[in-house]
Amino acid sequence: MPPKKQNRKKLDLTHLAGLTTPVTSEPDKVNQELSDSSAQDSSETADDASNRLPLKSENVEQSVPQDSEATTEESATAKPEAEPSSHEDVELSDRRQEIKKPQRSEFKSSKMLSSVTNTNGEVFKPGDRILAKSPWGARVPVEIKTVYQDSEGNTWAHYLPNEEQLPSGWSWLGGCTRATLLLKA
Repeated sequence: MPPKKQNRKKLDLTHLAGLTTPVTSEPDKVNQELSDSSAQDSSETADDASNRLPLKSENVEQSVPQDSEATTEESATAKPEAEPSSHEDVELSDRRQEIKKPQRSEFKSSKMLSSVTNTNGEVFKPGDRILAKSPWGARVPVEIKTVYQDSEGNTWAHYLPNEEQLPSGWSWLGGCTRATLLLKA
């Protein structure tokens, strides 16, 4: 099979020559250079030419000094943002200080009580025997160690089982029950 011929066209870079020209303060020279470069580029279609921005006229240039002052102010404010400085470090540290961690609610210690009552009106004190459901499912008599009221106003009873009541192979460190659910042993 014969090798394929490659048809490569050369790129026309003549329109880029105007980009390397120095910037002048005289707008007439710039406008003339732009019109010369556009005359050289004959490959543009009518649509491209209509979409191109119009050249500045002298009337527009009179309002340019006001705009140029605004752009110089904008460029002056943009420079500190573009260049890292100690001023930015200060702003970042201020931001870090503004971000506050969520505050924990103050821990309210539970109020120890001397006695509690259940829904039947029975009074329970520390040292009383109650029936509690064990981890193995049976109701076992246990001893109340403490009774207290939590921050929401609920009353609770902590209890511990007797070691001799535990079946072999089981351990039970105790538990707590709402005071309203307590049953006398």
